[in-house]
Amino acid sequence: KIKLCNIGNIHVMRASLLKLVSAVRSQTNNNDGKQFLADLNSSEWLCHIHKLIKASVFVADRVENRGCSVLVHCSDGFD
Repeated sequence: KIKLCNIGNIHVMRASLLKLVSAVRSQTNNNDGKQFLADLNSSEWLCHIHKLIKASVFVADRVENRGCSVLVHCSDGFD
């Protein structure tokens, strides 16, 4: 069975991380939490982390509870 998790490639993840870092750094100079939350949202970092955790739980369940073998592959071949 093939399951696609739609996790962004390394370039998408890096861009998102850089936006997150920028949001955190900007927050230290600005006490307005609303701007930080807007920047955090636009980074899509939490969406990426959610997909990674969801895929990790799926794989762990298949291996631990169902005794399946799994192959995890990155679309860019950086795996």
